[in-house]
Amino acid sequence: MAKTTNMRDYASIYELTVLSNLESHNAQLIKEGKMKEERFLILSSITDEQLKILNESKKLLN
Repeated sequence: MAKTTNMRDYASIYELTVLSNLESHNAQLIKEGKMKEERFLILSSITDEQLKILNESKKLLN
């Protein structure tokens, strides 16, 4: 049986952190009754914001 590739195998620690946060946010949005399309837009915005912050902090540490 062939093993499939998981994106988590190649993600940076920042990407994994954001992914974990998105899973929590998505669960909350589902509880709030948000439709898939609306959740996608909200989560996309959160992703952009969090990756920007984390990447900027990475620059400050170097």
